[in-house]
Amino acid sequence: MRAYVPRFHGDGRGDWTFEVTITYRDWAAMEEHADPAVTARLYPDADKLAREEQRRFELTEAHWDVPLEEHALPR
Repeated sequence: MRAYVPRFHGDGRGDWTFEVTITYRDWAAMEEHADPAVTARLYPDADKLAREEQRRFELTEAHWDVPLEEHALPR
């Protein structure tokens, strides 16, 4: 697991402070948490999810690419 913080102050947006990445030990471990399996458990109504995701995309006003720096996690 690794955590990252924005490199620069940016435009003052305060909607996130960390990005966390998880590296799985092997393919089988990753598949246990694969998006389709997790999505199916969280959102059993696939059609409703597709409609809501489309609406969320329509509401997105802007997108930012942010340079990141790794942040040391406690061991």
